[in-house]
Amino acid sequence: MNELFSDGSVSAEGAHRGTAKHGVWRYYHRNGRLKAEGAYDAGTLSGPWVWYRENGKLLQRGTFVGGKQHGEWERFTAEGEPLDVRTFEHGRKTGSRAC
Repeated sequence: MNELFSDGSVSAEGAHRGTAKHGVWRYYHRNGRLKAEGAYDAGTLSGPWVWYRENGKLLQRGTFVGGKQHGEWERFTAEGEPLDVRTFEHGRKTGSRAC
């Protein structure tokens, strides 16, 4: 199923199970470049997700467990270089370090 911007271009694409998002979803910037990609499990963010800037460079990536950030999350500068790594335990930030 596609979600659309007001101009009719695709803003997101993925599947539903019943009324909930389920499986891999991709979100797009207005310029058509990939904005984010990851999975849902019955409407809840699940597993690895990656976000990109409008220029296509990495913004951040990490994993969700039960809809909450869990494990290491990497953030990147506007140029796509590693910035820092944050650690989460079921949605609660437990640490960070610069790269």
